[in-house]
Amino acid sequence: MSQAADTPPLEALITPAIRRDPSGRNWLPGLLAATPHGGARLGELAAQPGSISTSLSVNGVGGRPACFDHPAVPPRELLAWLIDHPERLSVPAAAAGDTAETVRLRGFLIRDDPPGSRARAQERAHELLRSQFGHAWWRFEDASPPACVLMSDRLVLTIQSDEDDPLAPSTPWYPARTRLVRDLEAARQLVGDRRYASLLIAGSAAVAEAVAASIADLVQAGTPHLAAAERAELADAFLGVVAYDAARRALGPAP
Repeated sequence: MSQAADTPPLEALITPAIRRDPSGRNWLPGLLAATPHGGARLGELAAQPGSISTSLSVNGVGGRPACFDHPAVPPRELLAWLIDHPERLSVPAAAAGDTAETVRLRGFLIRDDPPGSRARAQERAHELLRSQFGHAWWRFEDASPPACVLMSDRLVLTIQSDEDDPLAPSTPWYPARTRLVRDLEAARQLVGDRRYASLLIAGSAAVAEAVAASIADLVQAGTPHLAAAERAELADAFLGVVAYDAARRALGPAP
């Protein structure tokens, strides 16, 4: 199979535009304008989002633009909420890489067996959350790079594709949190002094309709650690769904 055939659709769509204009100035405004809510929610920023950071438009270690491999970690507030609400977790089967110690400590937290072990496990988990951020027994959502991250000095944008099943759980421990919400919140985590937004490029009309009809509900279900106003802000940062054909037209011809 050829390299082109192996390239994920979103990468195959965005990469030619980056190769043609790494700054994004000639194509990013068109993509934002193609979204249902880009103009209304971003205002003049939709037409002038700034130049994409060169650290994201150059090739990464794998030979593809680094925007497809930008790291993103779960919000600490989410991890803390999951530690504090073990009764809300869905317990998956033990993963192949889980150590006996991991299984034992999670058992204390989830089952409180023996009685009192949960409180001690929660206390220890919070201590570790403050001091380290690697994979560990208390971490119930792993780091996962969004499908695509574009950042300028004015805007942070995450782009998702329905090829990645955006309505699937981002973590088996809390299935109500979808990949769509995870990537939307990833933009919020990276924002700094900038605006943030997210959009979905979809080839499936069914997925597009499901997301467009329920983004507020998806955000509410997937962000138990946020206050109502923060959830409303997050939902408002979703610019909507763009069909692949419309995205191709917006991005312009491949070189």
